[in-house]
Amino acid sequence: MKIVSLAKRRKSLSALGLVPFPDLTGWEGVQVETPRPKKGPDGALRPPAGDPKILLDADLCLRKGLRAGQELSEEALAELVAESARARAKSKALWLLSRRDYGEKELAGKLEREFGQEAAAYAARRMAETGLVNDAAYAQHLASQLLEGKKVSARQAVYQITAKGIDRDLAEAAVAGFSPDPKAQIRAVIQQKYSRCLSDEKGVRRTVAGLARRGFSFGDIREVLREWADAYDYNEDE
Repeated sequence: MKIVSLAKRRKSLSALGLVPFPDLTGWEGVQVETPRPKKGPDGALRPPAGDPKILLDADLCLRKGLRAGQELSEEALAELVAESARARAKSKALWLLSRRDYGEKELAGKLEREFGQEAAAYAARRMAETGLVNDAAYAQHLASQLLEGKKVSARQAVYQITAKGIDRDLAEAAVAGFSPDPKAQIRAVIQQKYSRCLSDEKGVRRTVAGLARRGFSFGDIREVLREWADAYDYNEDE
């Protein structure tokens, strides 16, 4: 196939026109610019003019010396698309990390939707190799947020940290580092959210349900509630 046009686009991209245009079915990370219909003088939409183009990283096109009139094999084009996806995934990873922390698997999952599995995994791995992604530190950060900020149980904290793609051993170590006292956490949650609910049985049941959703055991919940109302005896079988 032959390159018939190469034009710059915004966001550091270049549009590559090819004849014949390849079948891109099953290609990962490929981004195609498709002509859009335009309105005519009468306001009616006209069929789109022009052919689709492949969008590639502009710096990559410059480094490879791509130019109109050049012949490209399908294998060479596939490698260009893969390299471009990796470059764009790295750029997007840096942007995402400038906004908040990510774990390696979580970052790869975020990138995969746009750039494909291989490019996403590559970019996330590079971020980890350069120290911009650190699963152990991220697990510590999440543990602090969950245990000290949201006052969830240690069990729930481990569950939510691993749901972010963090290894279970790292998650458990991060949570254990805070040595949370479940009863102290329950008291804090009640003080913040449920202290006015404990005047009747309906309010107590609501409190129990809310604390259970945070991952606290019924045994610990019962013991703390008895400090507020010794007369209330919650029955797990009810």
